[in-house]
Amino acid sequence: STSEYAPIICIAAIANVCFGFYNMVNGVANGLGQQYVYAVIQVFGNVLAVPIIWGLVYCFGFNGAAIGLVVASALYFFPSCYFFYKSPFWSKISISFRDVKYFKKLSYFTLMLIVSAVTFPIVEIAVREMIIRGGGYGQAGIWQASIKISSAYLGFFGIFLAYYFLPHVAKEQDRSTIAKHVIKHGTAVGITFFSAALIFYAVRAQ
Repeated sequence: STSEYAPIICIAAIANVCFGFYNMVNGVANGLGQQYVYAVIQVFGNVLAVPIIWGLVYCFGFNGAAIGLVVASALYFFPSCYFFYKSPFWSKISISFRDVKYFKKLSYFTLMLIVSAVTFPIVEIAVREMIIRGGGYGQAGIWQASIKISSAYLGFFGIFLAYYFLPHVAKEQDRSTIAKHVIKHGTAVGITFFSAALIFYAVRAQ
């Protein structure tokens, strides 16, 4: 029944708060040019996740696997706390509601994120339901797997752009230097992207 998954939904809500804290810490560290923070948090978070997920799957089966996937994203919270208290940046933050213009500028990005967070899951759920009605759960599973592979594949390049390229370019002032970085890294990323795409296409299931 649907009610048996209620605890998983509650755990997911708490995990989202923890994951949001991780994103905040990681975003600040990235803005300060401390790209290593992302790698360290990922390593320690995944090291913590492996035994916990294994134990949940072993003890609770399918429900344990569902809880484990949710808990895995929340475990980044603990290494994030270390960098949160270690960084002197947070003690320098002061919030003033008099600077309305800055809140107005940030509101555009907030609206963008809200729209993305709401529309994407709805569209994915709708498409999955259409595939289930038309082709069954097997076809829906294949489609969902392809989505996950695509997300992991594109996520690699997204991480490179967000955590290395953009901070590296943002500190440059000279346009010619920025153009050189764009051409250099864009060419490397483009070649890697299309090479990996050809490999995925070549080894696709027949």
